[in-house]
Amino acid sequence: MIPKQLQRHIFRFCLVEPKTKKPIGNEWQNKGYIYNDPKLQQHIRAHGNIGILFGFGDILGIDCDSKETEEVAKKLPLTFTIQTNSGGKLMIFVCKDAPQDKSYHIIKSGGEVRIKNSQSLIPPSEVENKYKVVCEKDITSISWNKIQEVFGLDHTSQNVVVQCTIENYPDKNVQEIVTLLRSDKKWQELYWIADSWRAHGYTSRSEAEMGLCCFLASKRVPAWQVNTFMKGAATGKWCEATANYRETTLLKAYTLVTEKERAARKKLEELLKRE
Repeated sequence: MIPKQLQRHIFRFCLVEPKTKKPIGNEWQNKGYIYNDPKLQQHIRAHGNIGILFGFGDILGIDCDSKETEEVAKKLPLTFTIQTNSGGKLMIFVCKDAPQDKSYHIIKSGGEVRIKNSQSLIPPSEVENKYKVVCEKDITSISWNKIQEVFGLDHTSQNVVVQCTIENYPDKNVQEIVTLLRSDKKWQELYWIADSWRAHGYTSRSEAEMGLCCFLASKRVPAWQVNTFMKGAATGKWCEATANYRETTLLKAYTLVTEKERAARKKLEELLKRE
């Protein structure tokens, strides 16, 4: 059941695949469902995940990805808050004067402020862990100035393009990784252009970073080199998040690639046996 604090006709929700953070469909940002829509309710009964769409009803989400950010966020007024899959906190506010020139703003201590064209999972969703309400207070109104004051948000553009020339990377191991990324436009843009992950169908920076790690793992790049190289990714979360986030992402990426390769070898062996 959708939390009662979110059961308002001005809010919109999207359908998300079960046990994932991936929205269903290509126009999920624009085609939201009202909380009592029969299709949305059926999706919940079938154990699908659901996300709240930011921007509708002037709501935004403050995603606290680190203990430091959670501590700083105590300077904000109490509001409806959700515990996320990672154990972090998602604070939901109504903010009528939030700037519309960006979809989100990065919090340097870890996390982001999501304003529009994005979603966050809410209860009763579940990935590895269940999402749950940790503050049942009604959604509080807040000014954008207050959010800026507390987090010291950067006003500069986040769509920064970094020159991806070999000359910028004197280390030979890094040059090999740069060459791999430059061979494919998708991975090149994900690594060097900050907001490009949305255009490539990813629903979060962490999902995009997982994709980059899987790609590099499939190319036999050692995990320690991937960890070092990802610190320069324009997605930005690799540096903002905790060591546990980096270790977990690498472990999942290399495990996933290994499992896929094992399945492919098994299929090949079966085909050879038939010949």
